[in-house]
Amino acid sequence: MIVKTSSLQDFPICVTRGSKKDINYHRHNYYEFAYVYEGMVDHVLNGEHHILRDGNYFLLSPEDVHTYAAINDEPFRIVNFMFNPSLIDPSFTLETPFKEIIKHPLIGVSHKKLVRSPLGVQFSDDAGILRPIFINSVTEYKQRKVGYINVLRANAVKGIIACLRNVYAEQDDNKKSYFVENIIKYANDNYQEPISLSQICEELGYS
Repeated sequence: MIVKTSSLQDFPICVTRGSKKDINYHRHNYYEFAYVYEGMVDHVLNGEHHILRDGNYFLLSPEDVHTYAAINDEPFRIVNFMFNPSLIDPSFTLETPFKEIIKHPLIGVSHKKLVRSPLGVQFSDDAGILRPIFINSVTEYKQRKVGYINVLRANAVKGIIACLRNVYAEQDDNKKSYFVENIIKYANDNYQEPISLSQICEELGYS
């Protein structure tokens, strides 16, 4: 199988609206958002098949290899938002680890708080929040009015944060907070008595 490599060359971003029935198997030297806004498509990512529907989106890394295939020969429509890490920060390159990219102040997320990497994962825009952002990105890129790079940078950041929220360990934080609150309450209620750690665990049912 021939795998083509596409490049952004010297420009940090490209946004397109695709409506082909089939797309060649390829990889890129950039990150890519894809948002399905019409129809259904078979997405083959690193050899695995995933059915994407209206409202599904994902973020790919430069290492990923993928293609799209129409289902029952029906057309589909996708917004492709391709960007180099330098869009987020001029000092970033393709060699900059993703964990460093998301730690940037514009995003501000530690990879240690993620239950998994968001790269290559299919998400669903159930609330329809991202649809206008990606559609707007196509318009901004085509018209290229003053400040459009900053608008596209902001849209890229919104997309990355949306992906990260889907894999962020908020439940673990809540659970830890619940445990800590119970321990503090127990200590406050029994502050006049000698308390050991083993006693707290026994009383509260912790191991």
